[in-house]
Amino acid sequence: MKRRFVTCRLPAVLFLLLMVGMTFTQQLRAAPAAAGAGDNVRFRKLGWQGGDSKIETPQYDTSVSKGVTRPGTWHQFIVEYDTREEWTDELTFEFHVLGIGKIEGKKAYSYYTARVSYVDIAKGRGHLATVFLRPNTIERYGMPAAFAVEIFHKGEMVAQETEAATKLPSKIWWKDSNVVGSALVKKRDKYLLNRGQTPFALVDVDAYETIKP
Repeated sequence: MKRRFVTCRLPAVLFLLLMVGMTFTQQLRAAPAAAGAGDNVRFRKLGWQGGDSKIETPQYDTSVSKGVTRPGTWHQFIVEYDTREEWTDELTFEFHVLGIGKIEGKKAYSYYTARVSYVDIAKGRGHLATVFLRPNTIERYGMPAAFAVEIFHKGEMVAQETEAATKLPSKIWWKDSNVVGSALVKKRDKYLLNRGQTPFALVDVDAYETIKP
């Protein structure tokens, strides 16, 4: 059965989100890129829900003595993908996250974005691209409800995919002005961090591609 997507104004959507909550997962696949444009890149999966998405701050041994600090819990967003060319000079990922929480007792919506470029990507399966939200960001503004990513090669979008934990008015919600442009949604720049901006930068370094400075 072919899926149908209904476009509506965000206030009605917010009511639906409130009623439905985050009780089910709906995966939304955007239209594929033009024929041949994305032959080098193939999505494997998105990871951002469940236990794997919650990761504690890594602890390093140092010569500086300190008291015991309880590690915070970060929210991790993972894109796993394959490449077919022997070497890919550069891929750029645009990450989009929609969060739902409460501020001063009222339902609040946050929209986070990040743009990260990776270089010198060897042919292979299971490449990883990640971004993070800080523990205090999650505590203050609420949990993620949707995650989307677009991949660009030489300025052309070659792949895109999204997953949502609740219904949204559009399968490309991050481009829908009724969602991200609503007065009820606050855009929070520079909150979504790439791996090099976090304490995870030195953890399992060889499992991740090099971030372009």
